[in-house]
Amino acid sequence: MTRRPVIFDPANGWRVDRIPSTTFEQYTGLPGIDTTERFRLPLMVFYNGHLRSPDTGLWLSRPEADGLHDELCVALGTCCTIHHTGTAAL
Repeated sequence: MTRRPVIFDPANGWRVDRIPSTTFEQYTGLPGIDTTERFRLPLMVFYNGHLRSPDTGLWLSRPEADGLHDELCVALGTCCTIHHTGTAAL
């Protein structure tokens, strides 16, 4: 199967952007109930250039965040330590 080239056209279709001036957030569940470490990247969603959801987010577990970090390092060509997920391969 041949991949189509990706065309960036912010005026058409769905687009997800980071919310300016926000940072990656870290959360830990309630002690004794849910101690899972989670991360949230604040995002806003656009459709055909119009804001549809001004405050949503991408929630990641620690292994998912590690995997995303590894993938970004590979895509950016920066040296990084591959985490226990071992998912960095493009």
